[in-house]
Amino acid sequence: MDKKELKIGNLVNCWYLDNGQSIDYAENSKMMIDGNGKFVPMKIATIENHLAMGYYKDKYIGNCYSNLEPIPITDELLLKSGFNRGTYESLFIRLDEYSLVLTRSCFSSKEEGEWFTSIKSYDQQCTFMKSYYHQIQNLYFELTNGKELKLINEFD
Repeated sequence: MDKKELKIGNLVNCWYLDNGQSIDYAENSKMMIDGNGKFVPMKIATIENHLAMGYYKDKYIGNCYSNLEPIPITDELLLKSGFNRGTYESLFIRLDEYSLVLTRSCFSSKEEGEWFTSIKSYDQQCTFMKSYYHQIQNLYFELTNGKELKLINEFD
């Protein structure tokens, strides 16, 4: 994941220790190898140098970029974000002048993979491929002049 793609408000997976201890990069890398801790969804609140800090449930957590992973797009995430089911297994959300429509590529698995992502207006359509939820959040942010894509029950 390229850190240039990240912005405040993005949801990403962050490596986290359940005991709440803060640890440095070298120690965290060792714990990842040893299998201690787990990835949890974190909503980014601040980005500084090589660290991203944010919220998981009621905890303020963070880690360096190398210990973050993108969250693959899923039907469930899109539905929790206000998307509706459309035709041909697509999901869409209506915006002021456009519709944002996502359809899973026939070459992708249910768990992860690429999605055809279309921005449609009355007489035009632009389609490209996206794989991760933060990419959809960023696209929505741009299309709505700075509105955040709201996720209902973020940490269920």
